[in-house]
This record gives sequence, C-alpha cells and structure tokens, in this order.
Amino acid sequence: MEIQLLYILVGGGLGSVCRYLIAQYTPQYYKGNFPLGTFTANILGCLIIGIFVAILQPNTDLDACLVTGFCGGFTTFSSFSKEVFLLFDTHKTKLAFFYVISSALFGILAVLLGYTISGGHF
Repeated sequence: MEIQLLYILVGGGLGSVCRYLIAQYTPQYYKGNFPLGTFTANILGCLIIGIFVAILQPNTDLDACLVTGFCGGFTTFSSFSKEVFLLFDTHKTKLAFFYVISSALFGILAVLLGYTISGGHF
C-alpha cells in the first residue's frame, strides 16, 4: 500500500507539472476568452485515461501511478468549475454553457477514442 502512495505522488506531481506547462504556453497562441488551456488539459487527460484504462491492469502500481496519479494531477475539473463560475459571474452566459457542454462531450469522446485505439472492446 505505501509503495502505491509513492507511485501516486510521483504520477500526480508529473501530471500537475504538465498541466501547468499547458496553462503557461496556451496564452502565447490563443488570446480569446475561452479557457483553452484548461479545456486542452481536460480533453487530453480524458484521452490519456482512456488509453491507460484499456492497456493497464487495474489495481497495479503502474495503474496507481498513471491513472490515479498522473491523470488525477493532470486533469483540472476544479479549475474548470471555477472558470465556469467566473464566466457566469462576468455575464458570459453563452460562453459558459458552451464550455460546459463542449468539455463534457469532447471529454467523453476522447475517453472512448483512447480506449478504442488502445484495443479496448465494449
């Protein structure tokens, strides 16, 4: 059990650093109001978790490191929720709804894609 906590810690730290880098570099290429950095991290994280779920054995050290740790540190739904709130708070209602719907839709599709391209079957 203790070793899995270490794997989760390492994976979570790496995931958080990757998320931070996406958030730092996205504004250099996109200047709009849509929170593209968080959106990108969430959708990419959903794709990655779909791949990991398809190819890793559950409840292993590698699963703990990559699924629980890395993907848990990389995806940012707490930041997502805050950004949706701020969009509503600044009366950008249409953009807020678009962000919520597109994040959910593309996230689910990315998990399905990652799972499918990694050999997962329904």
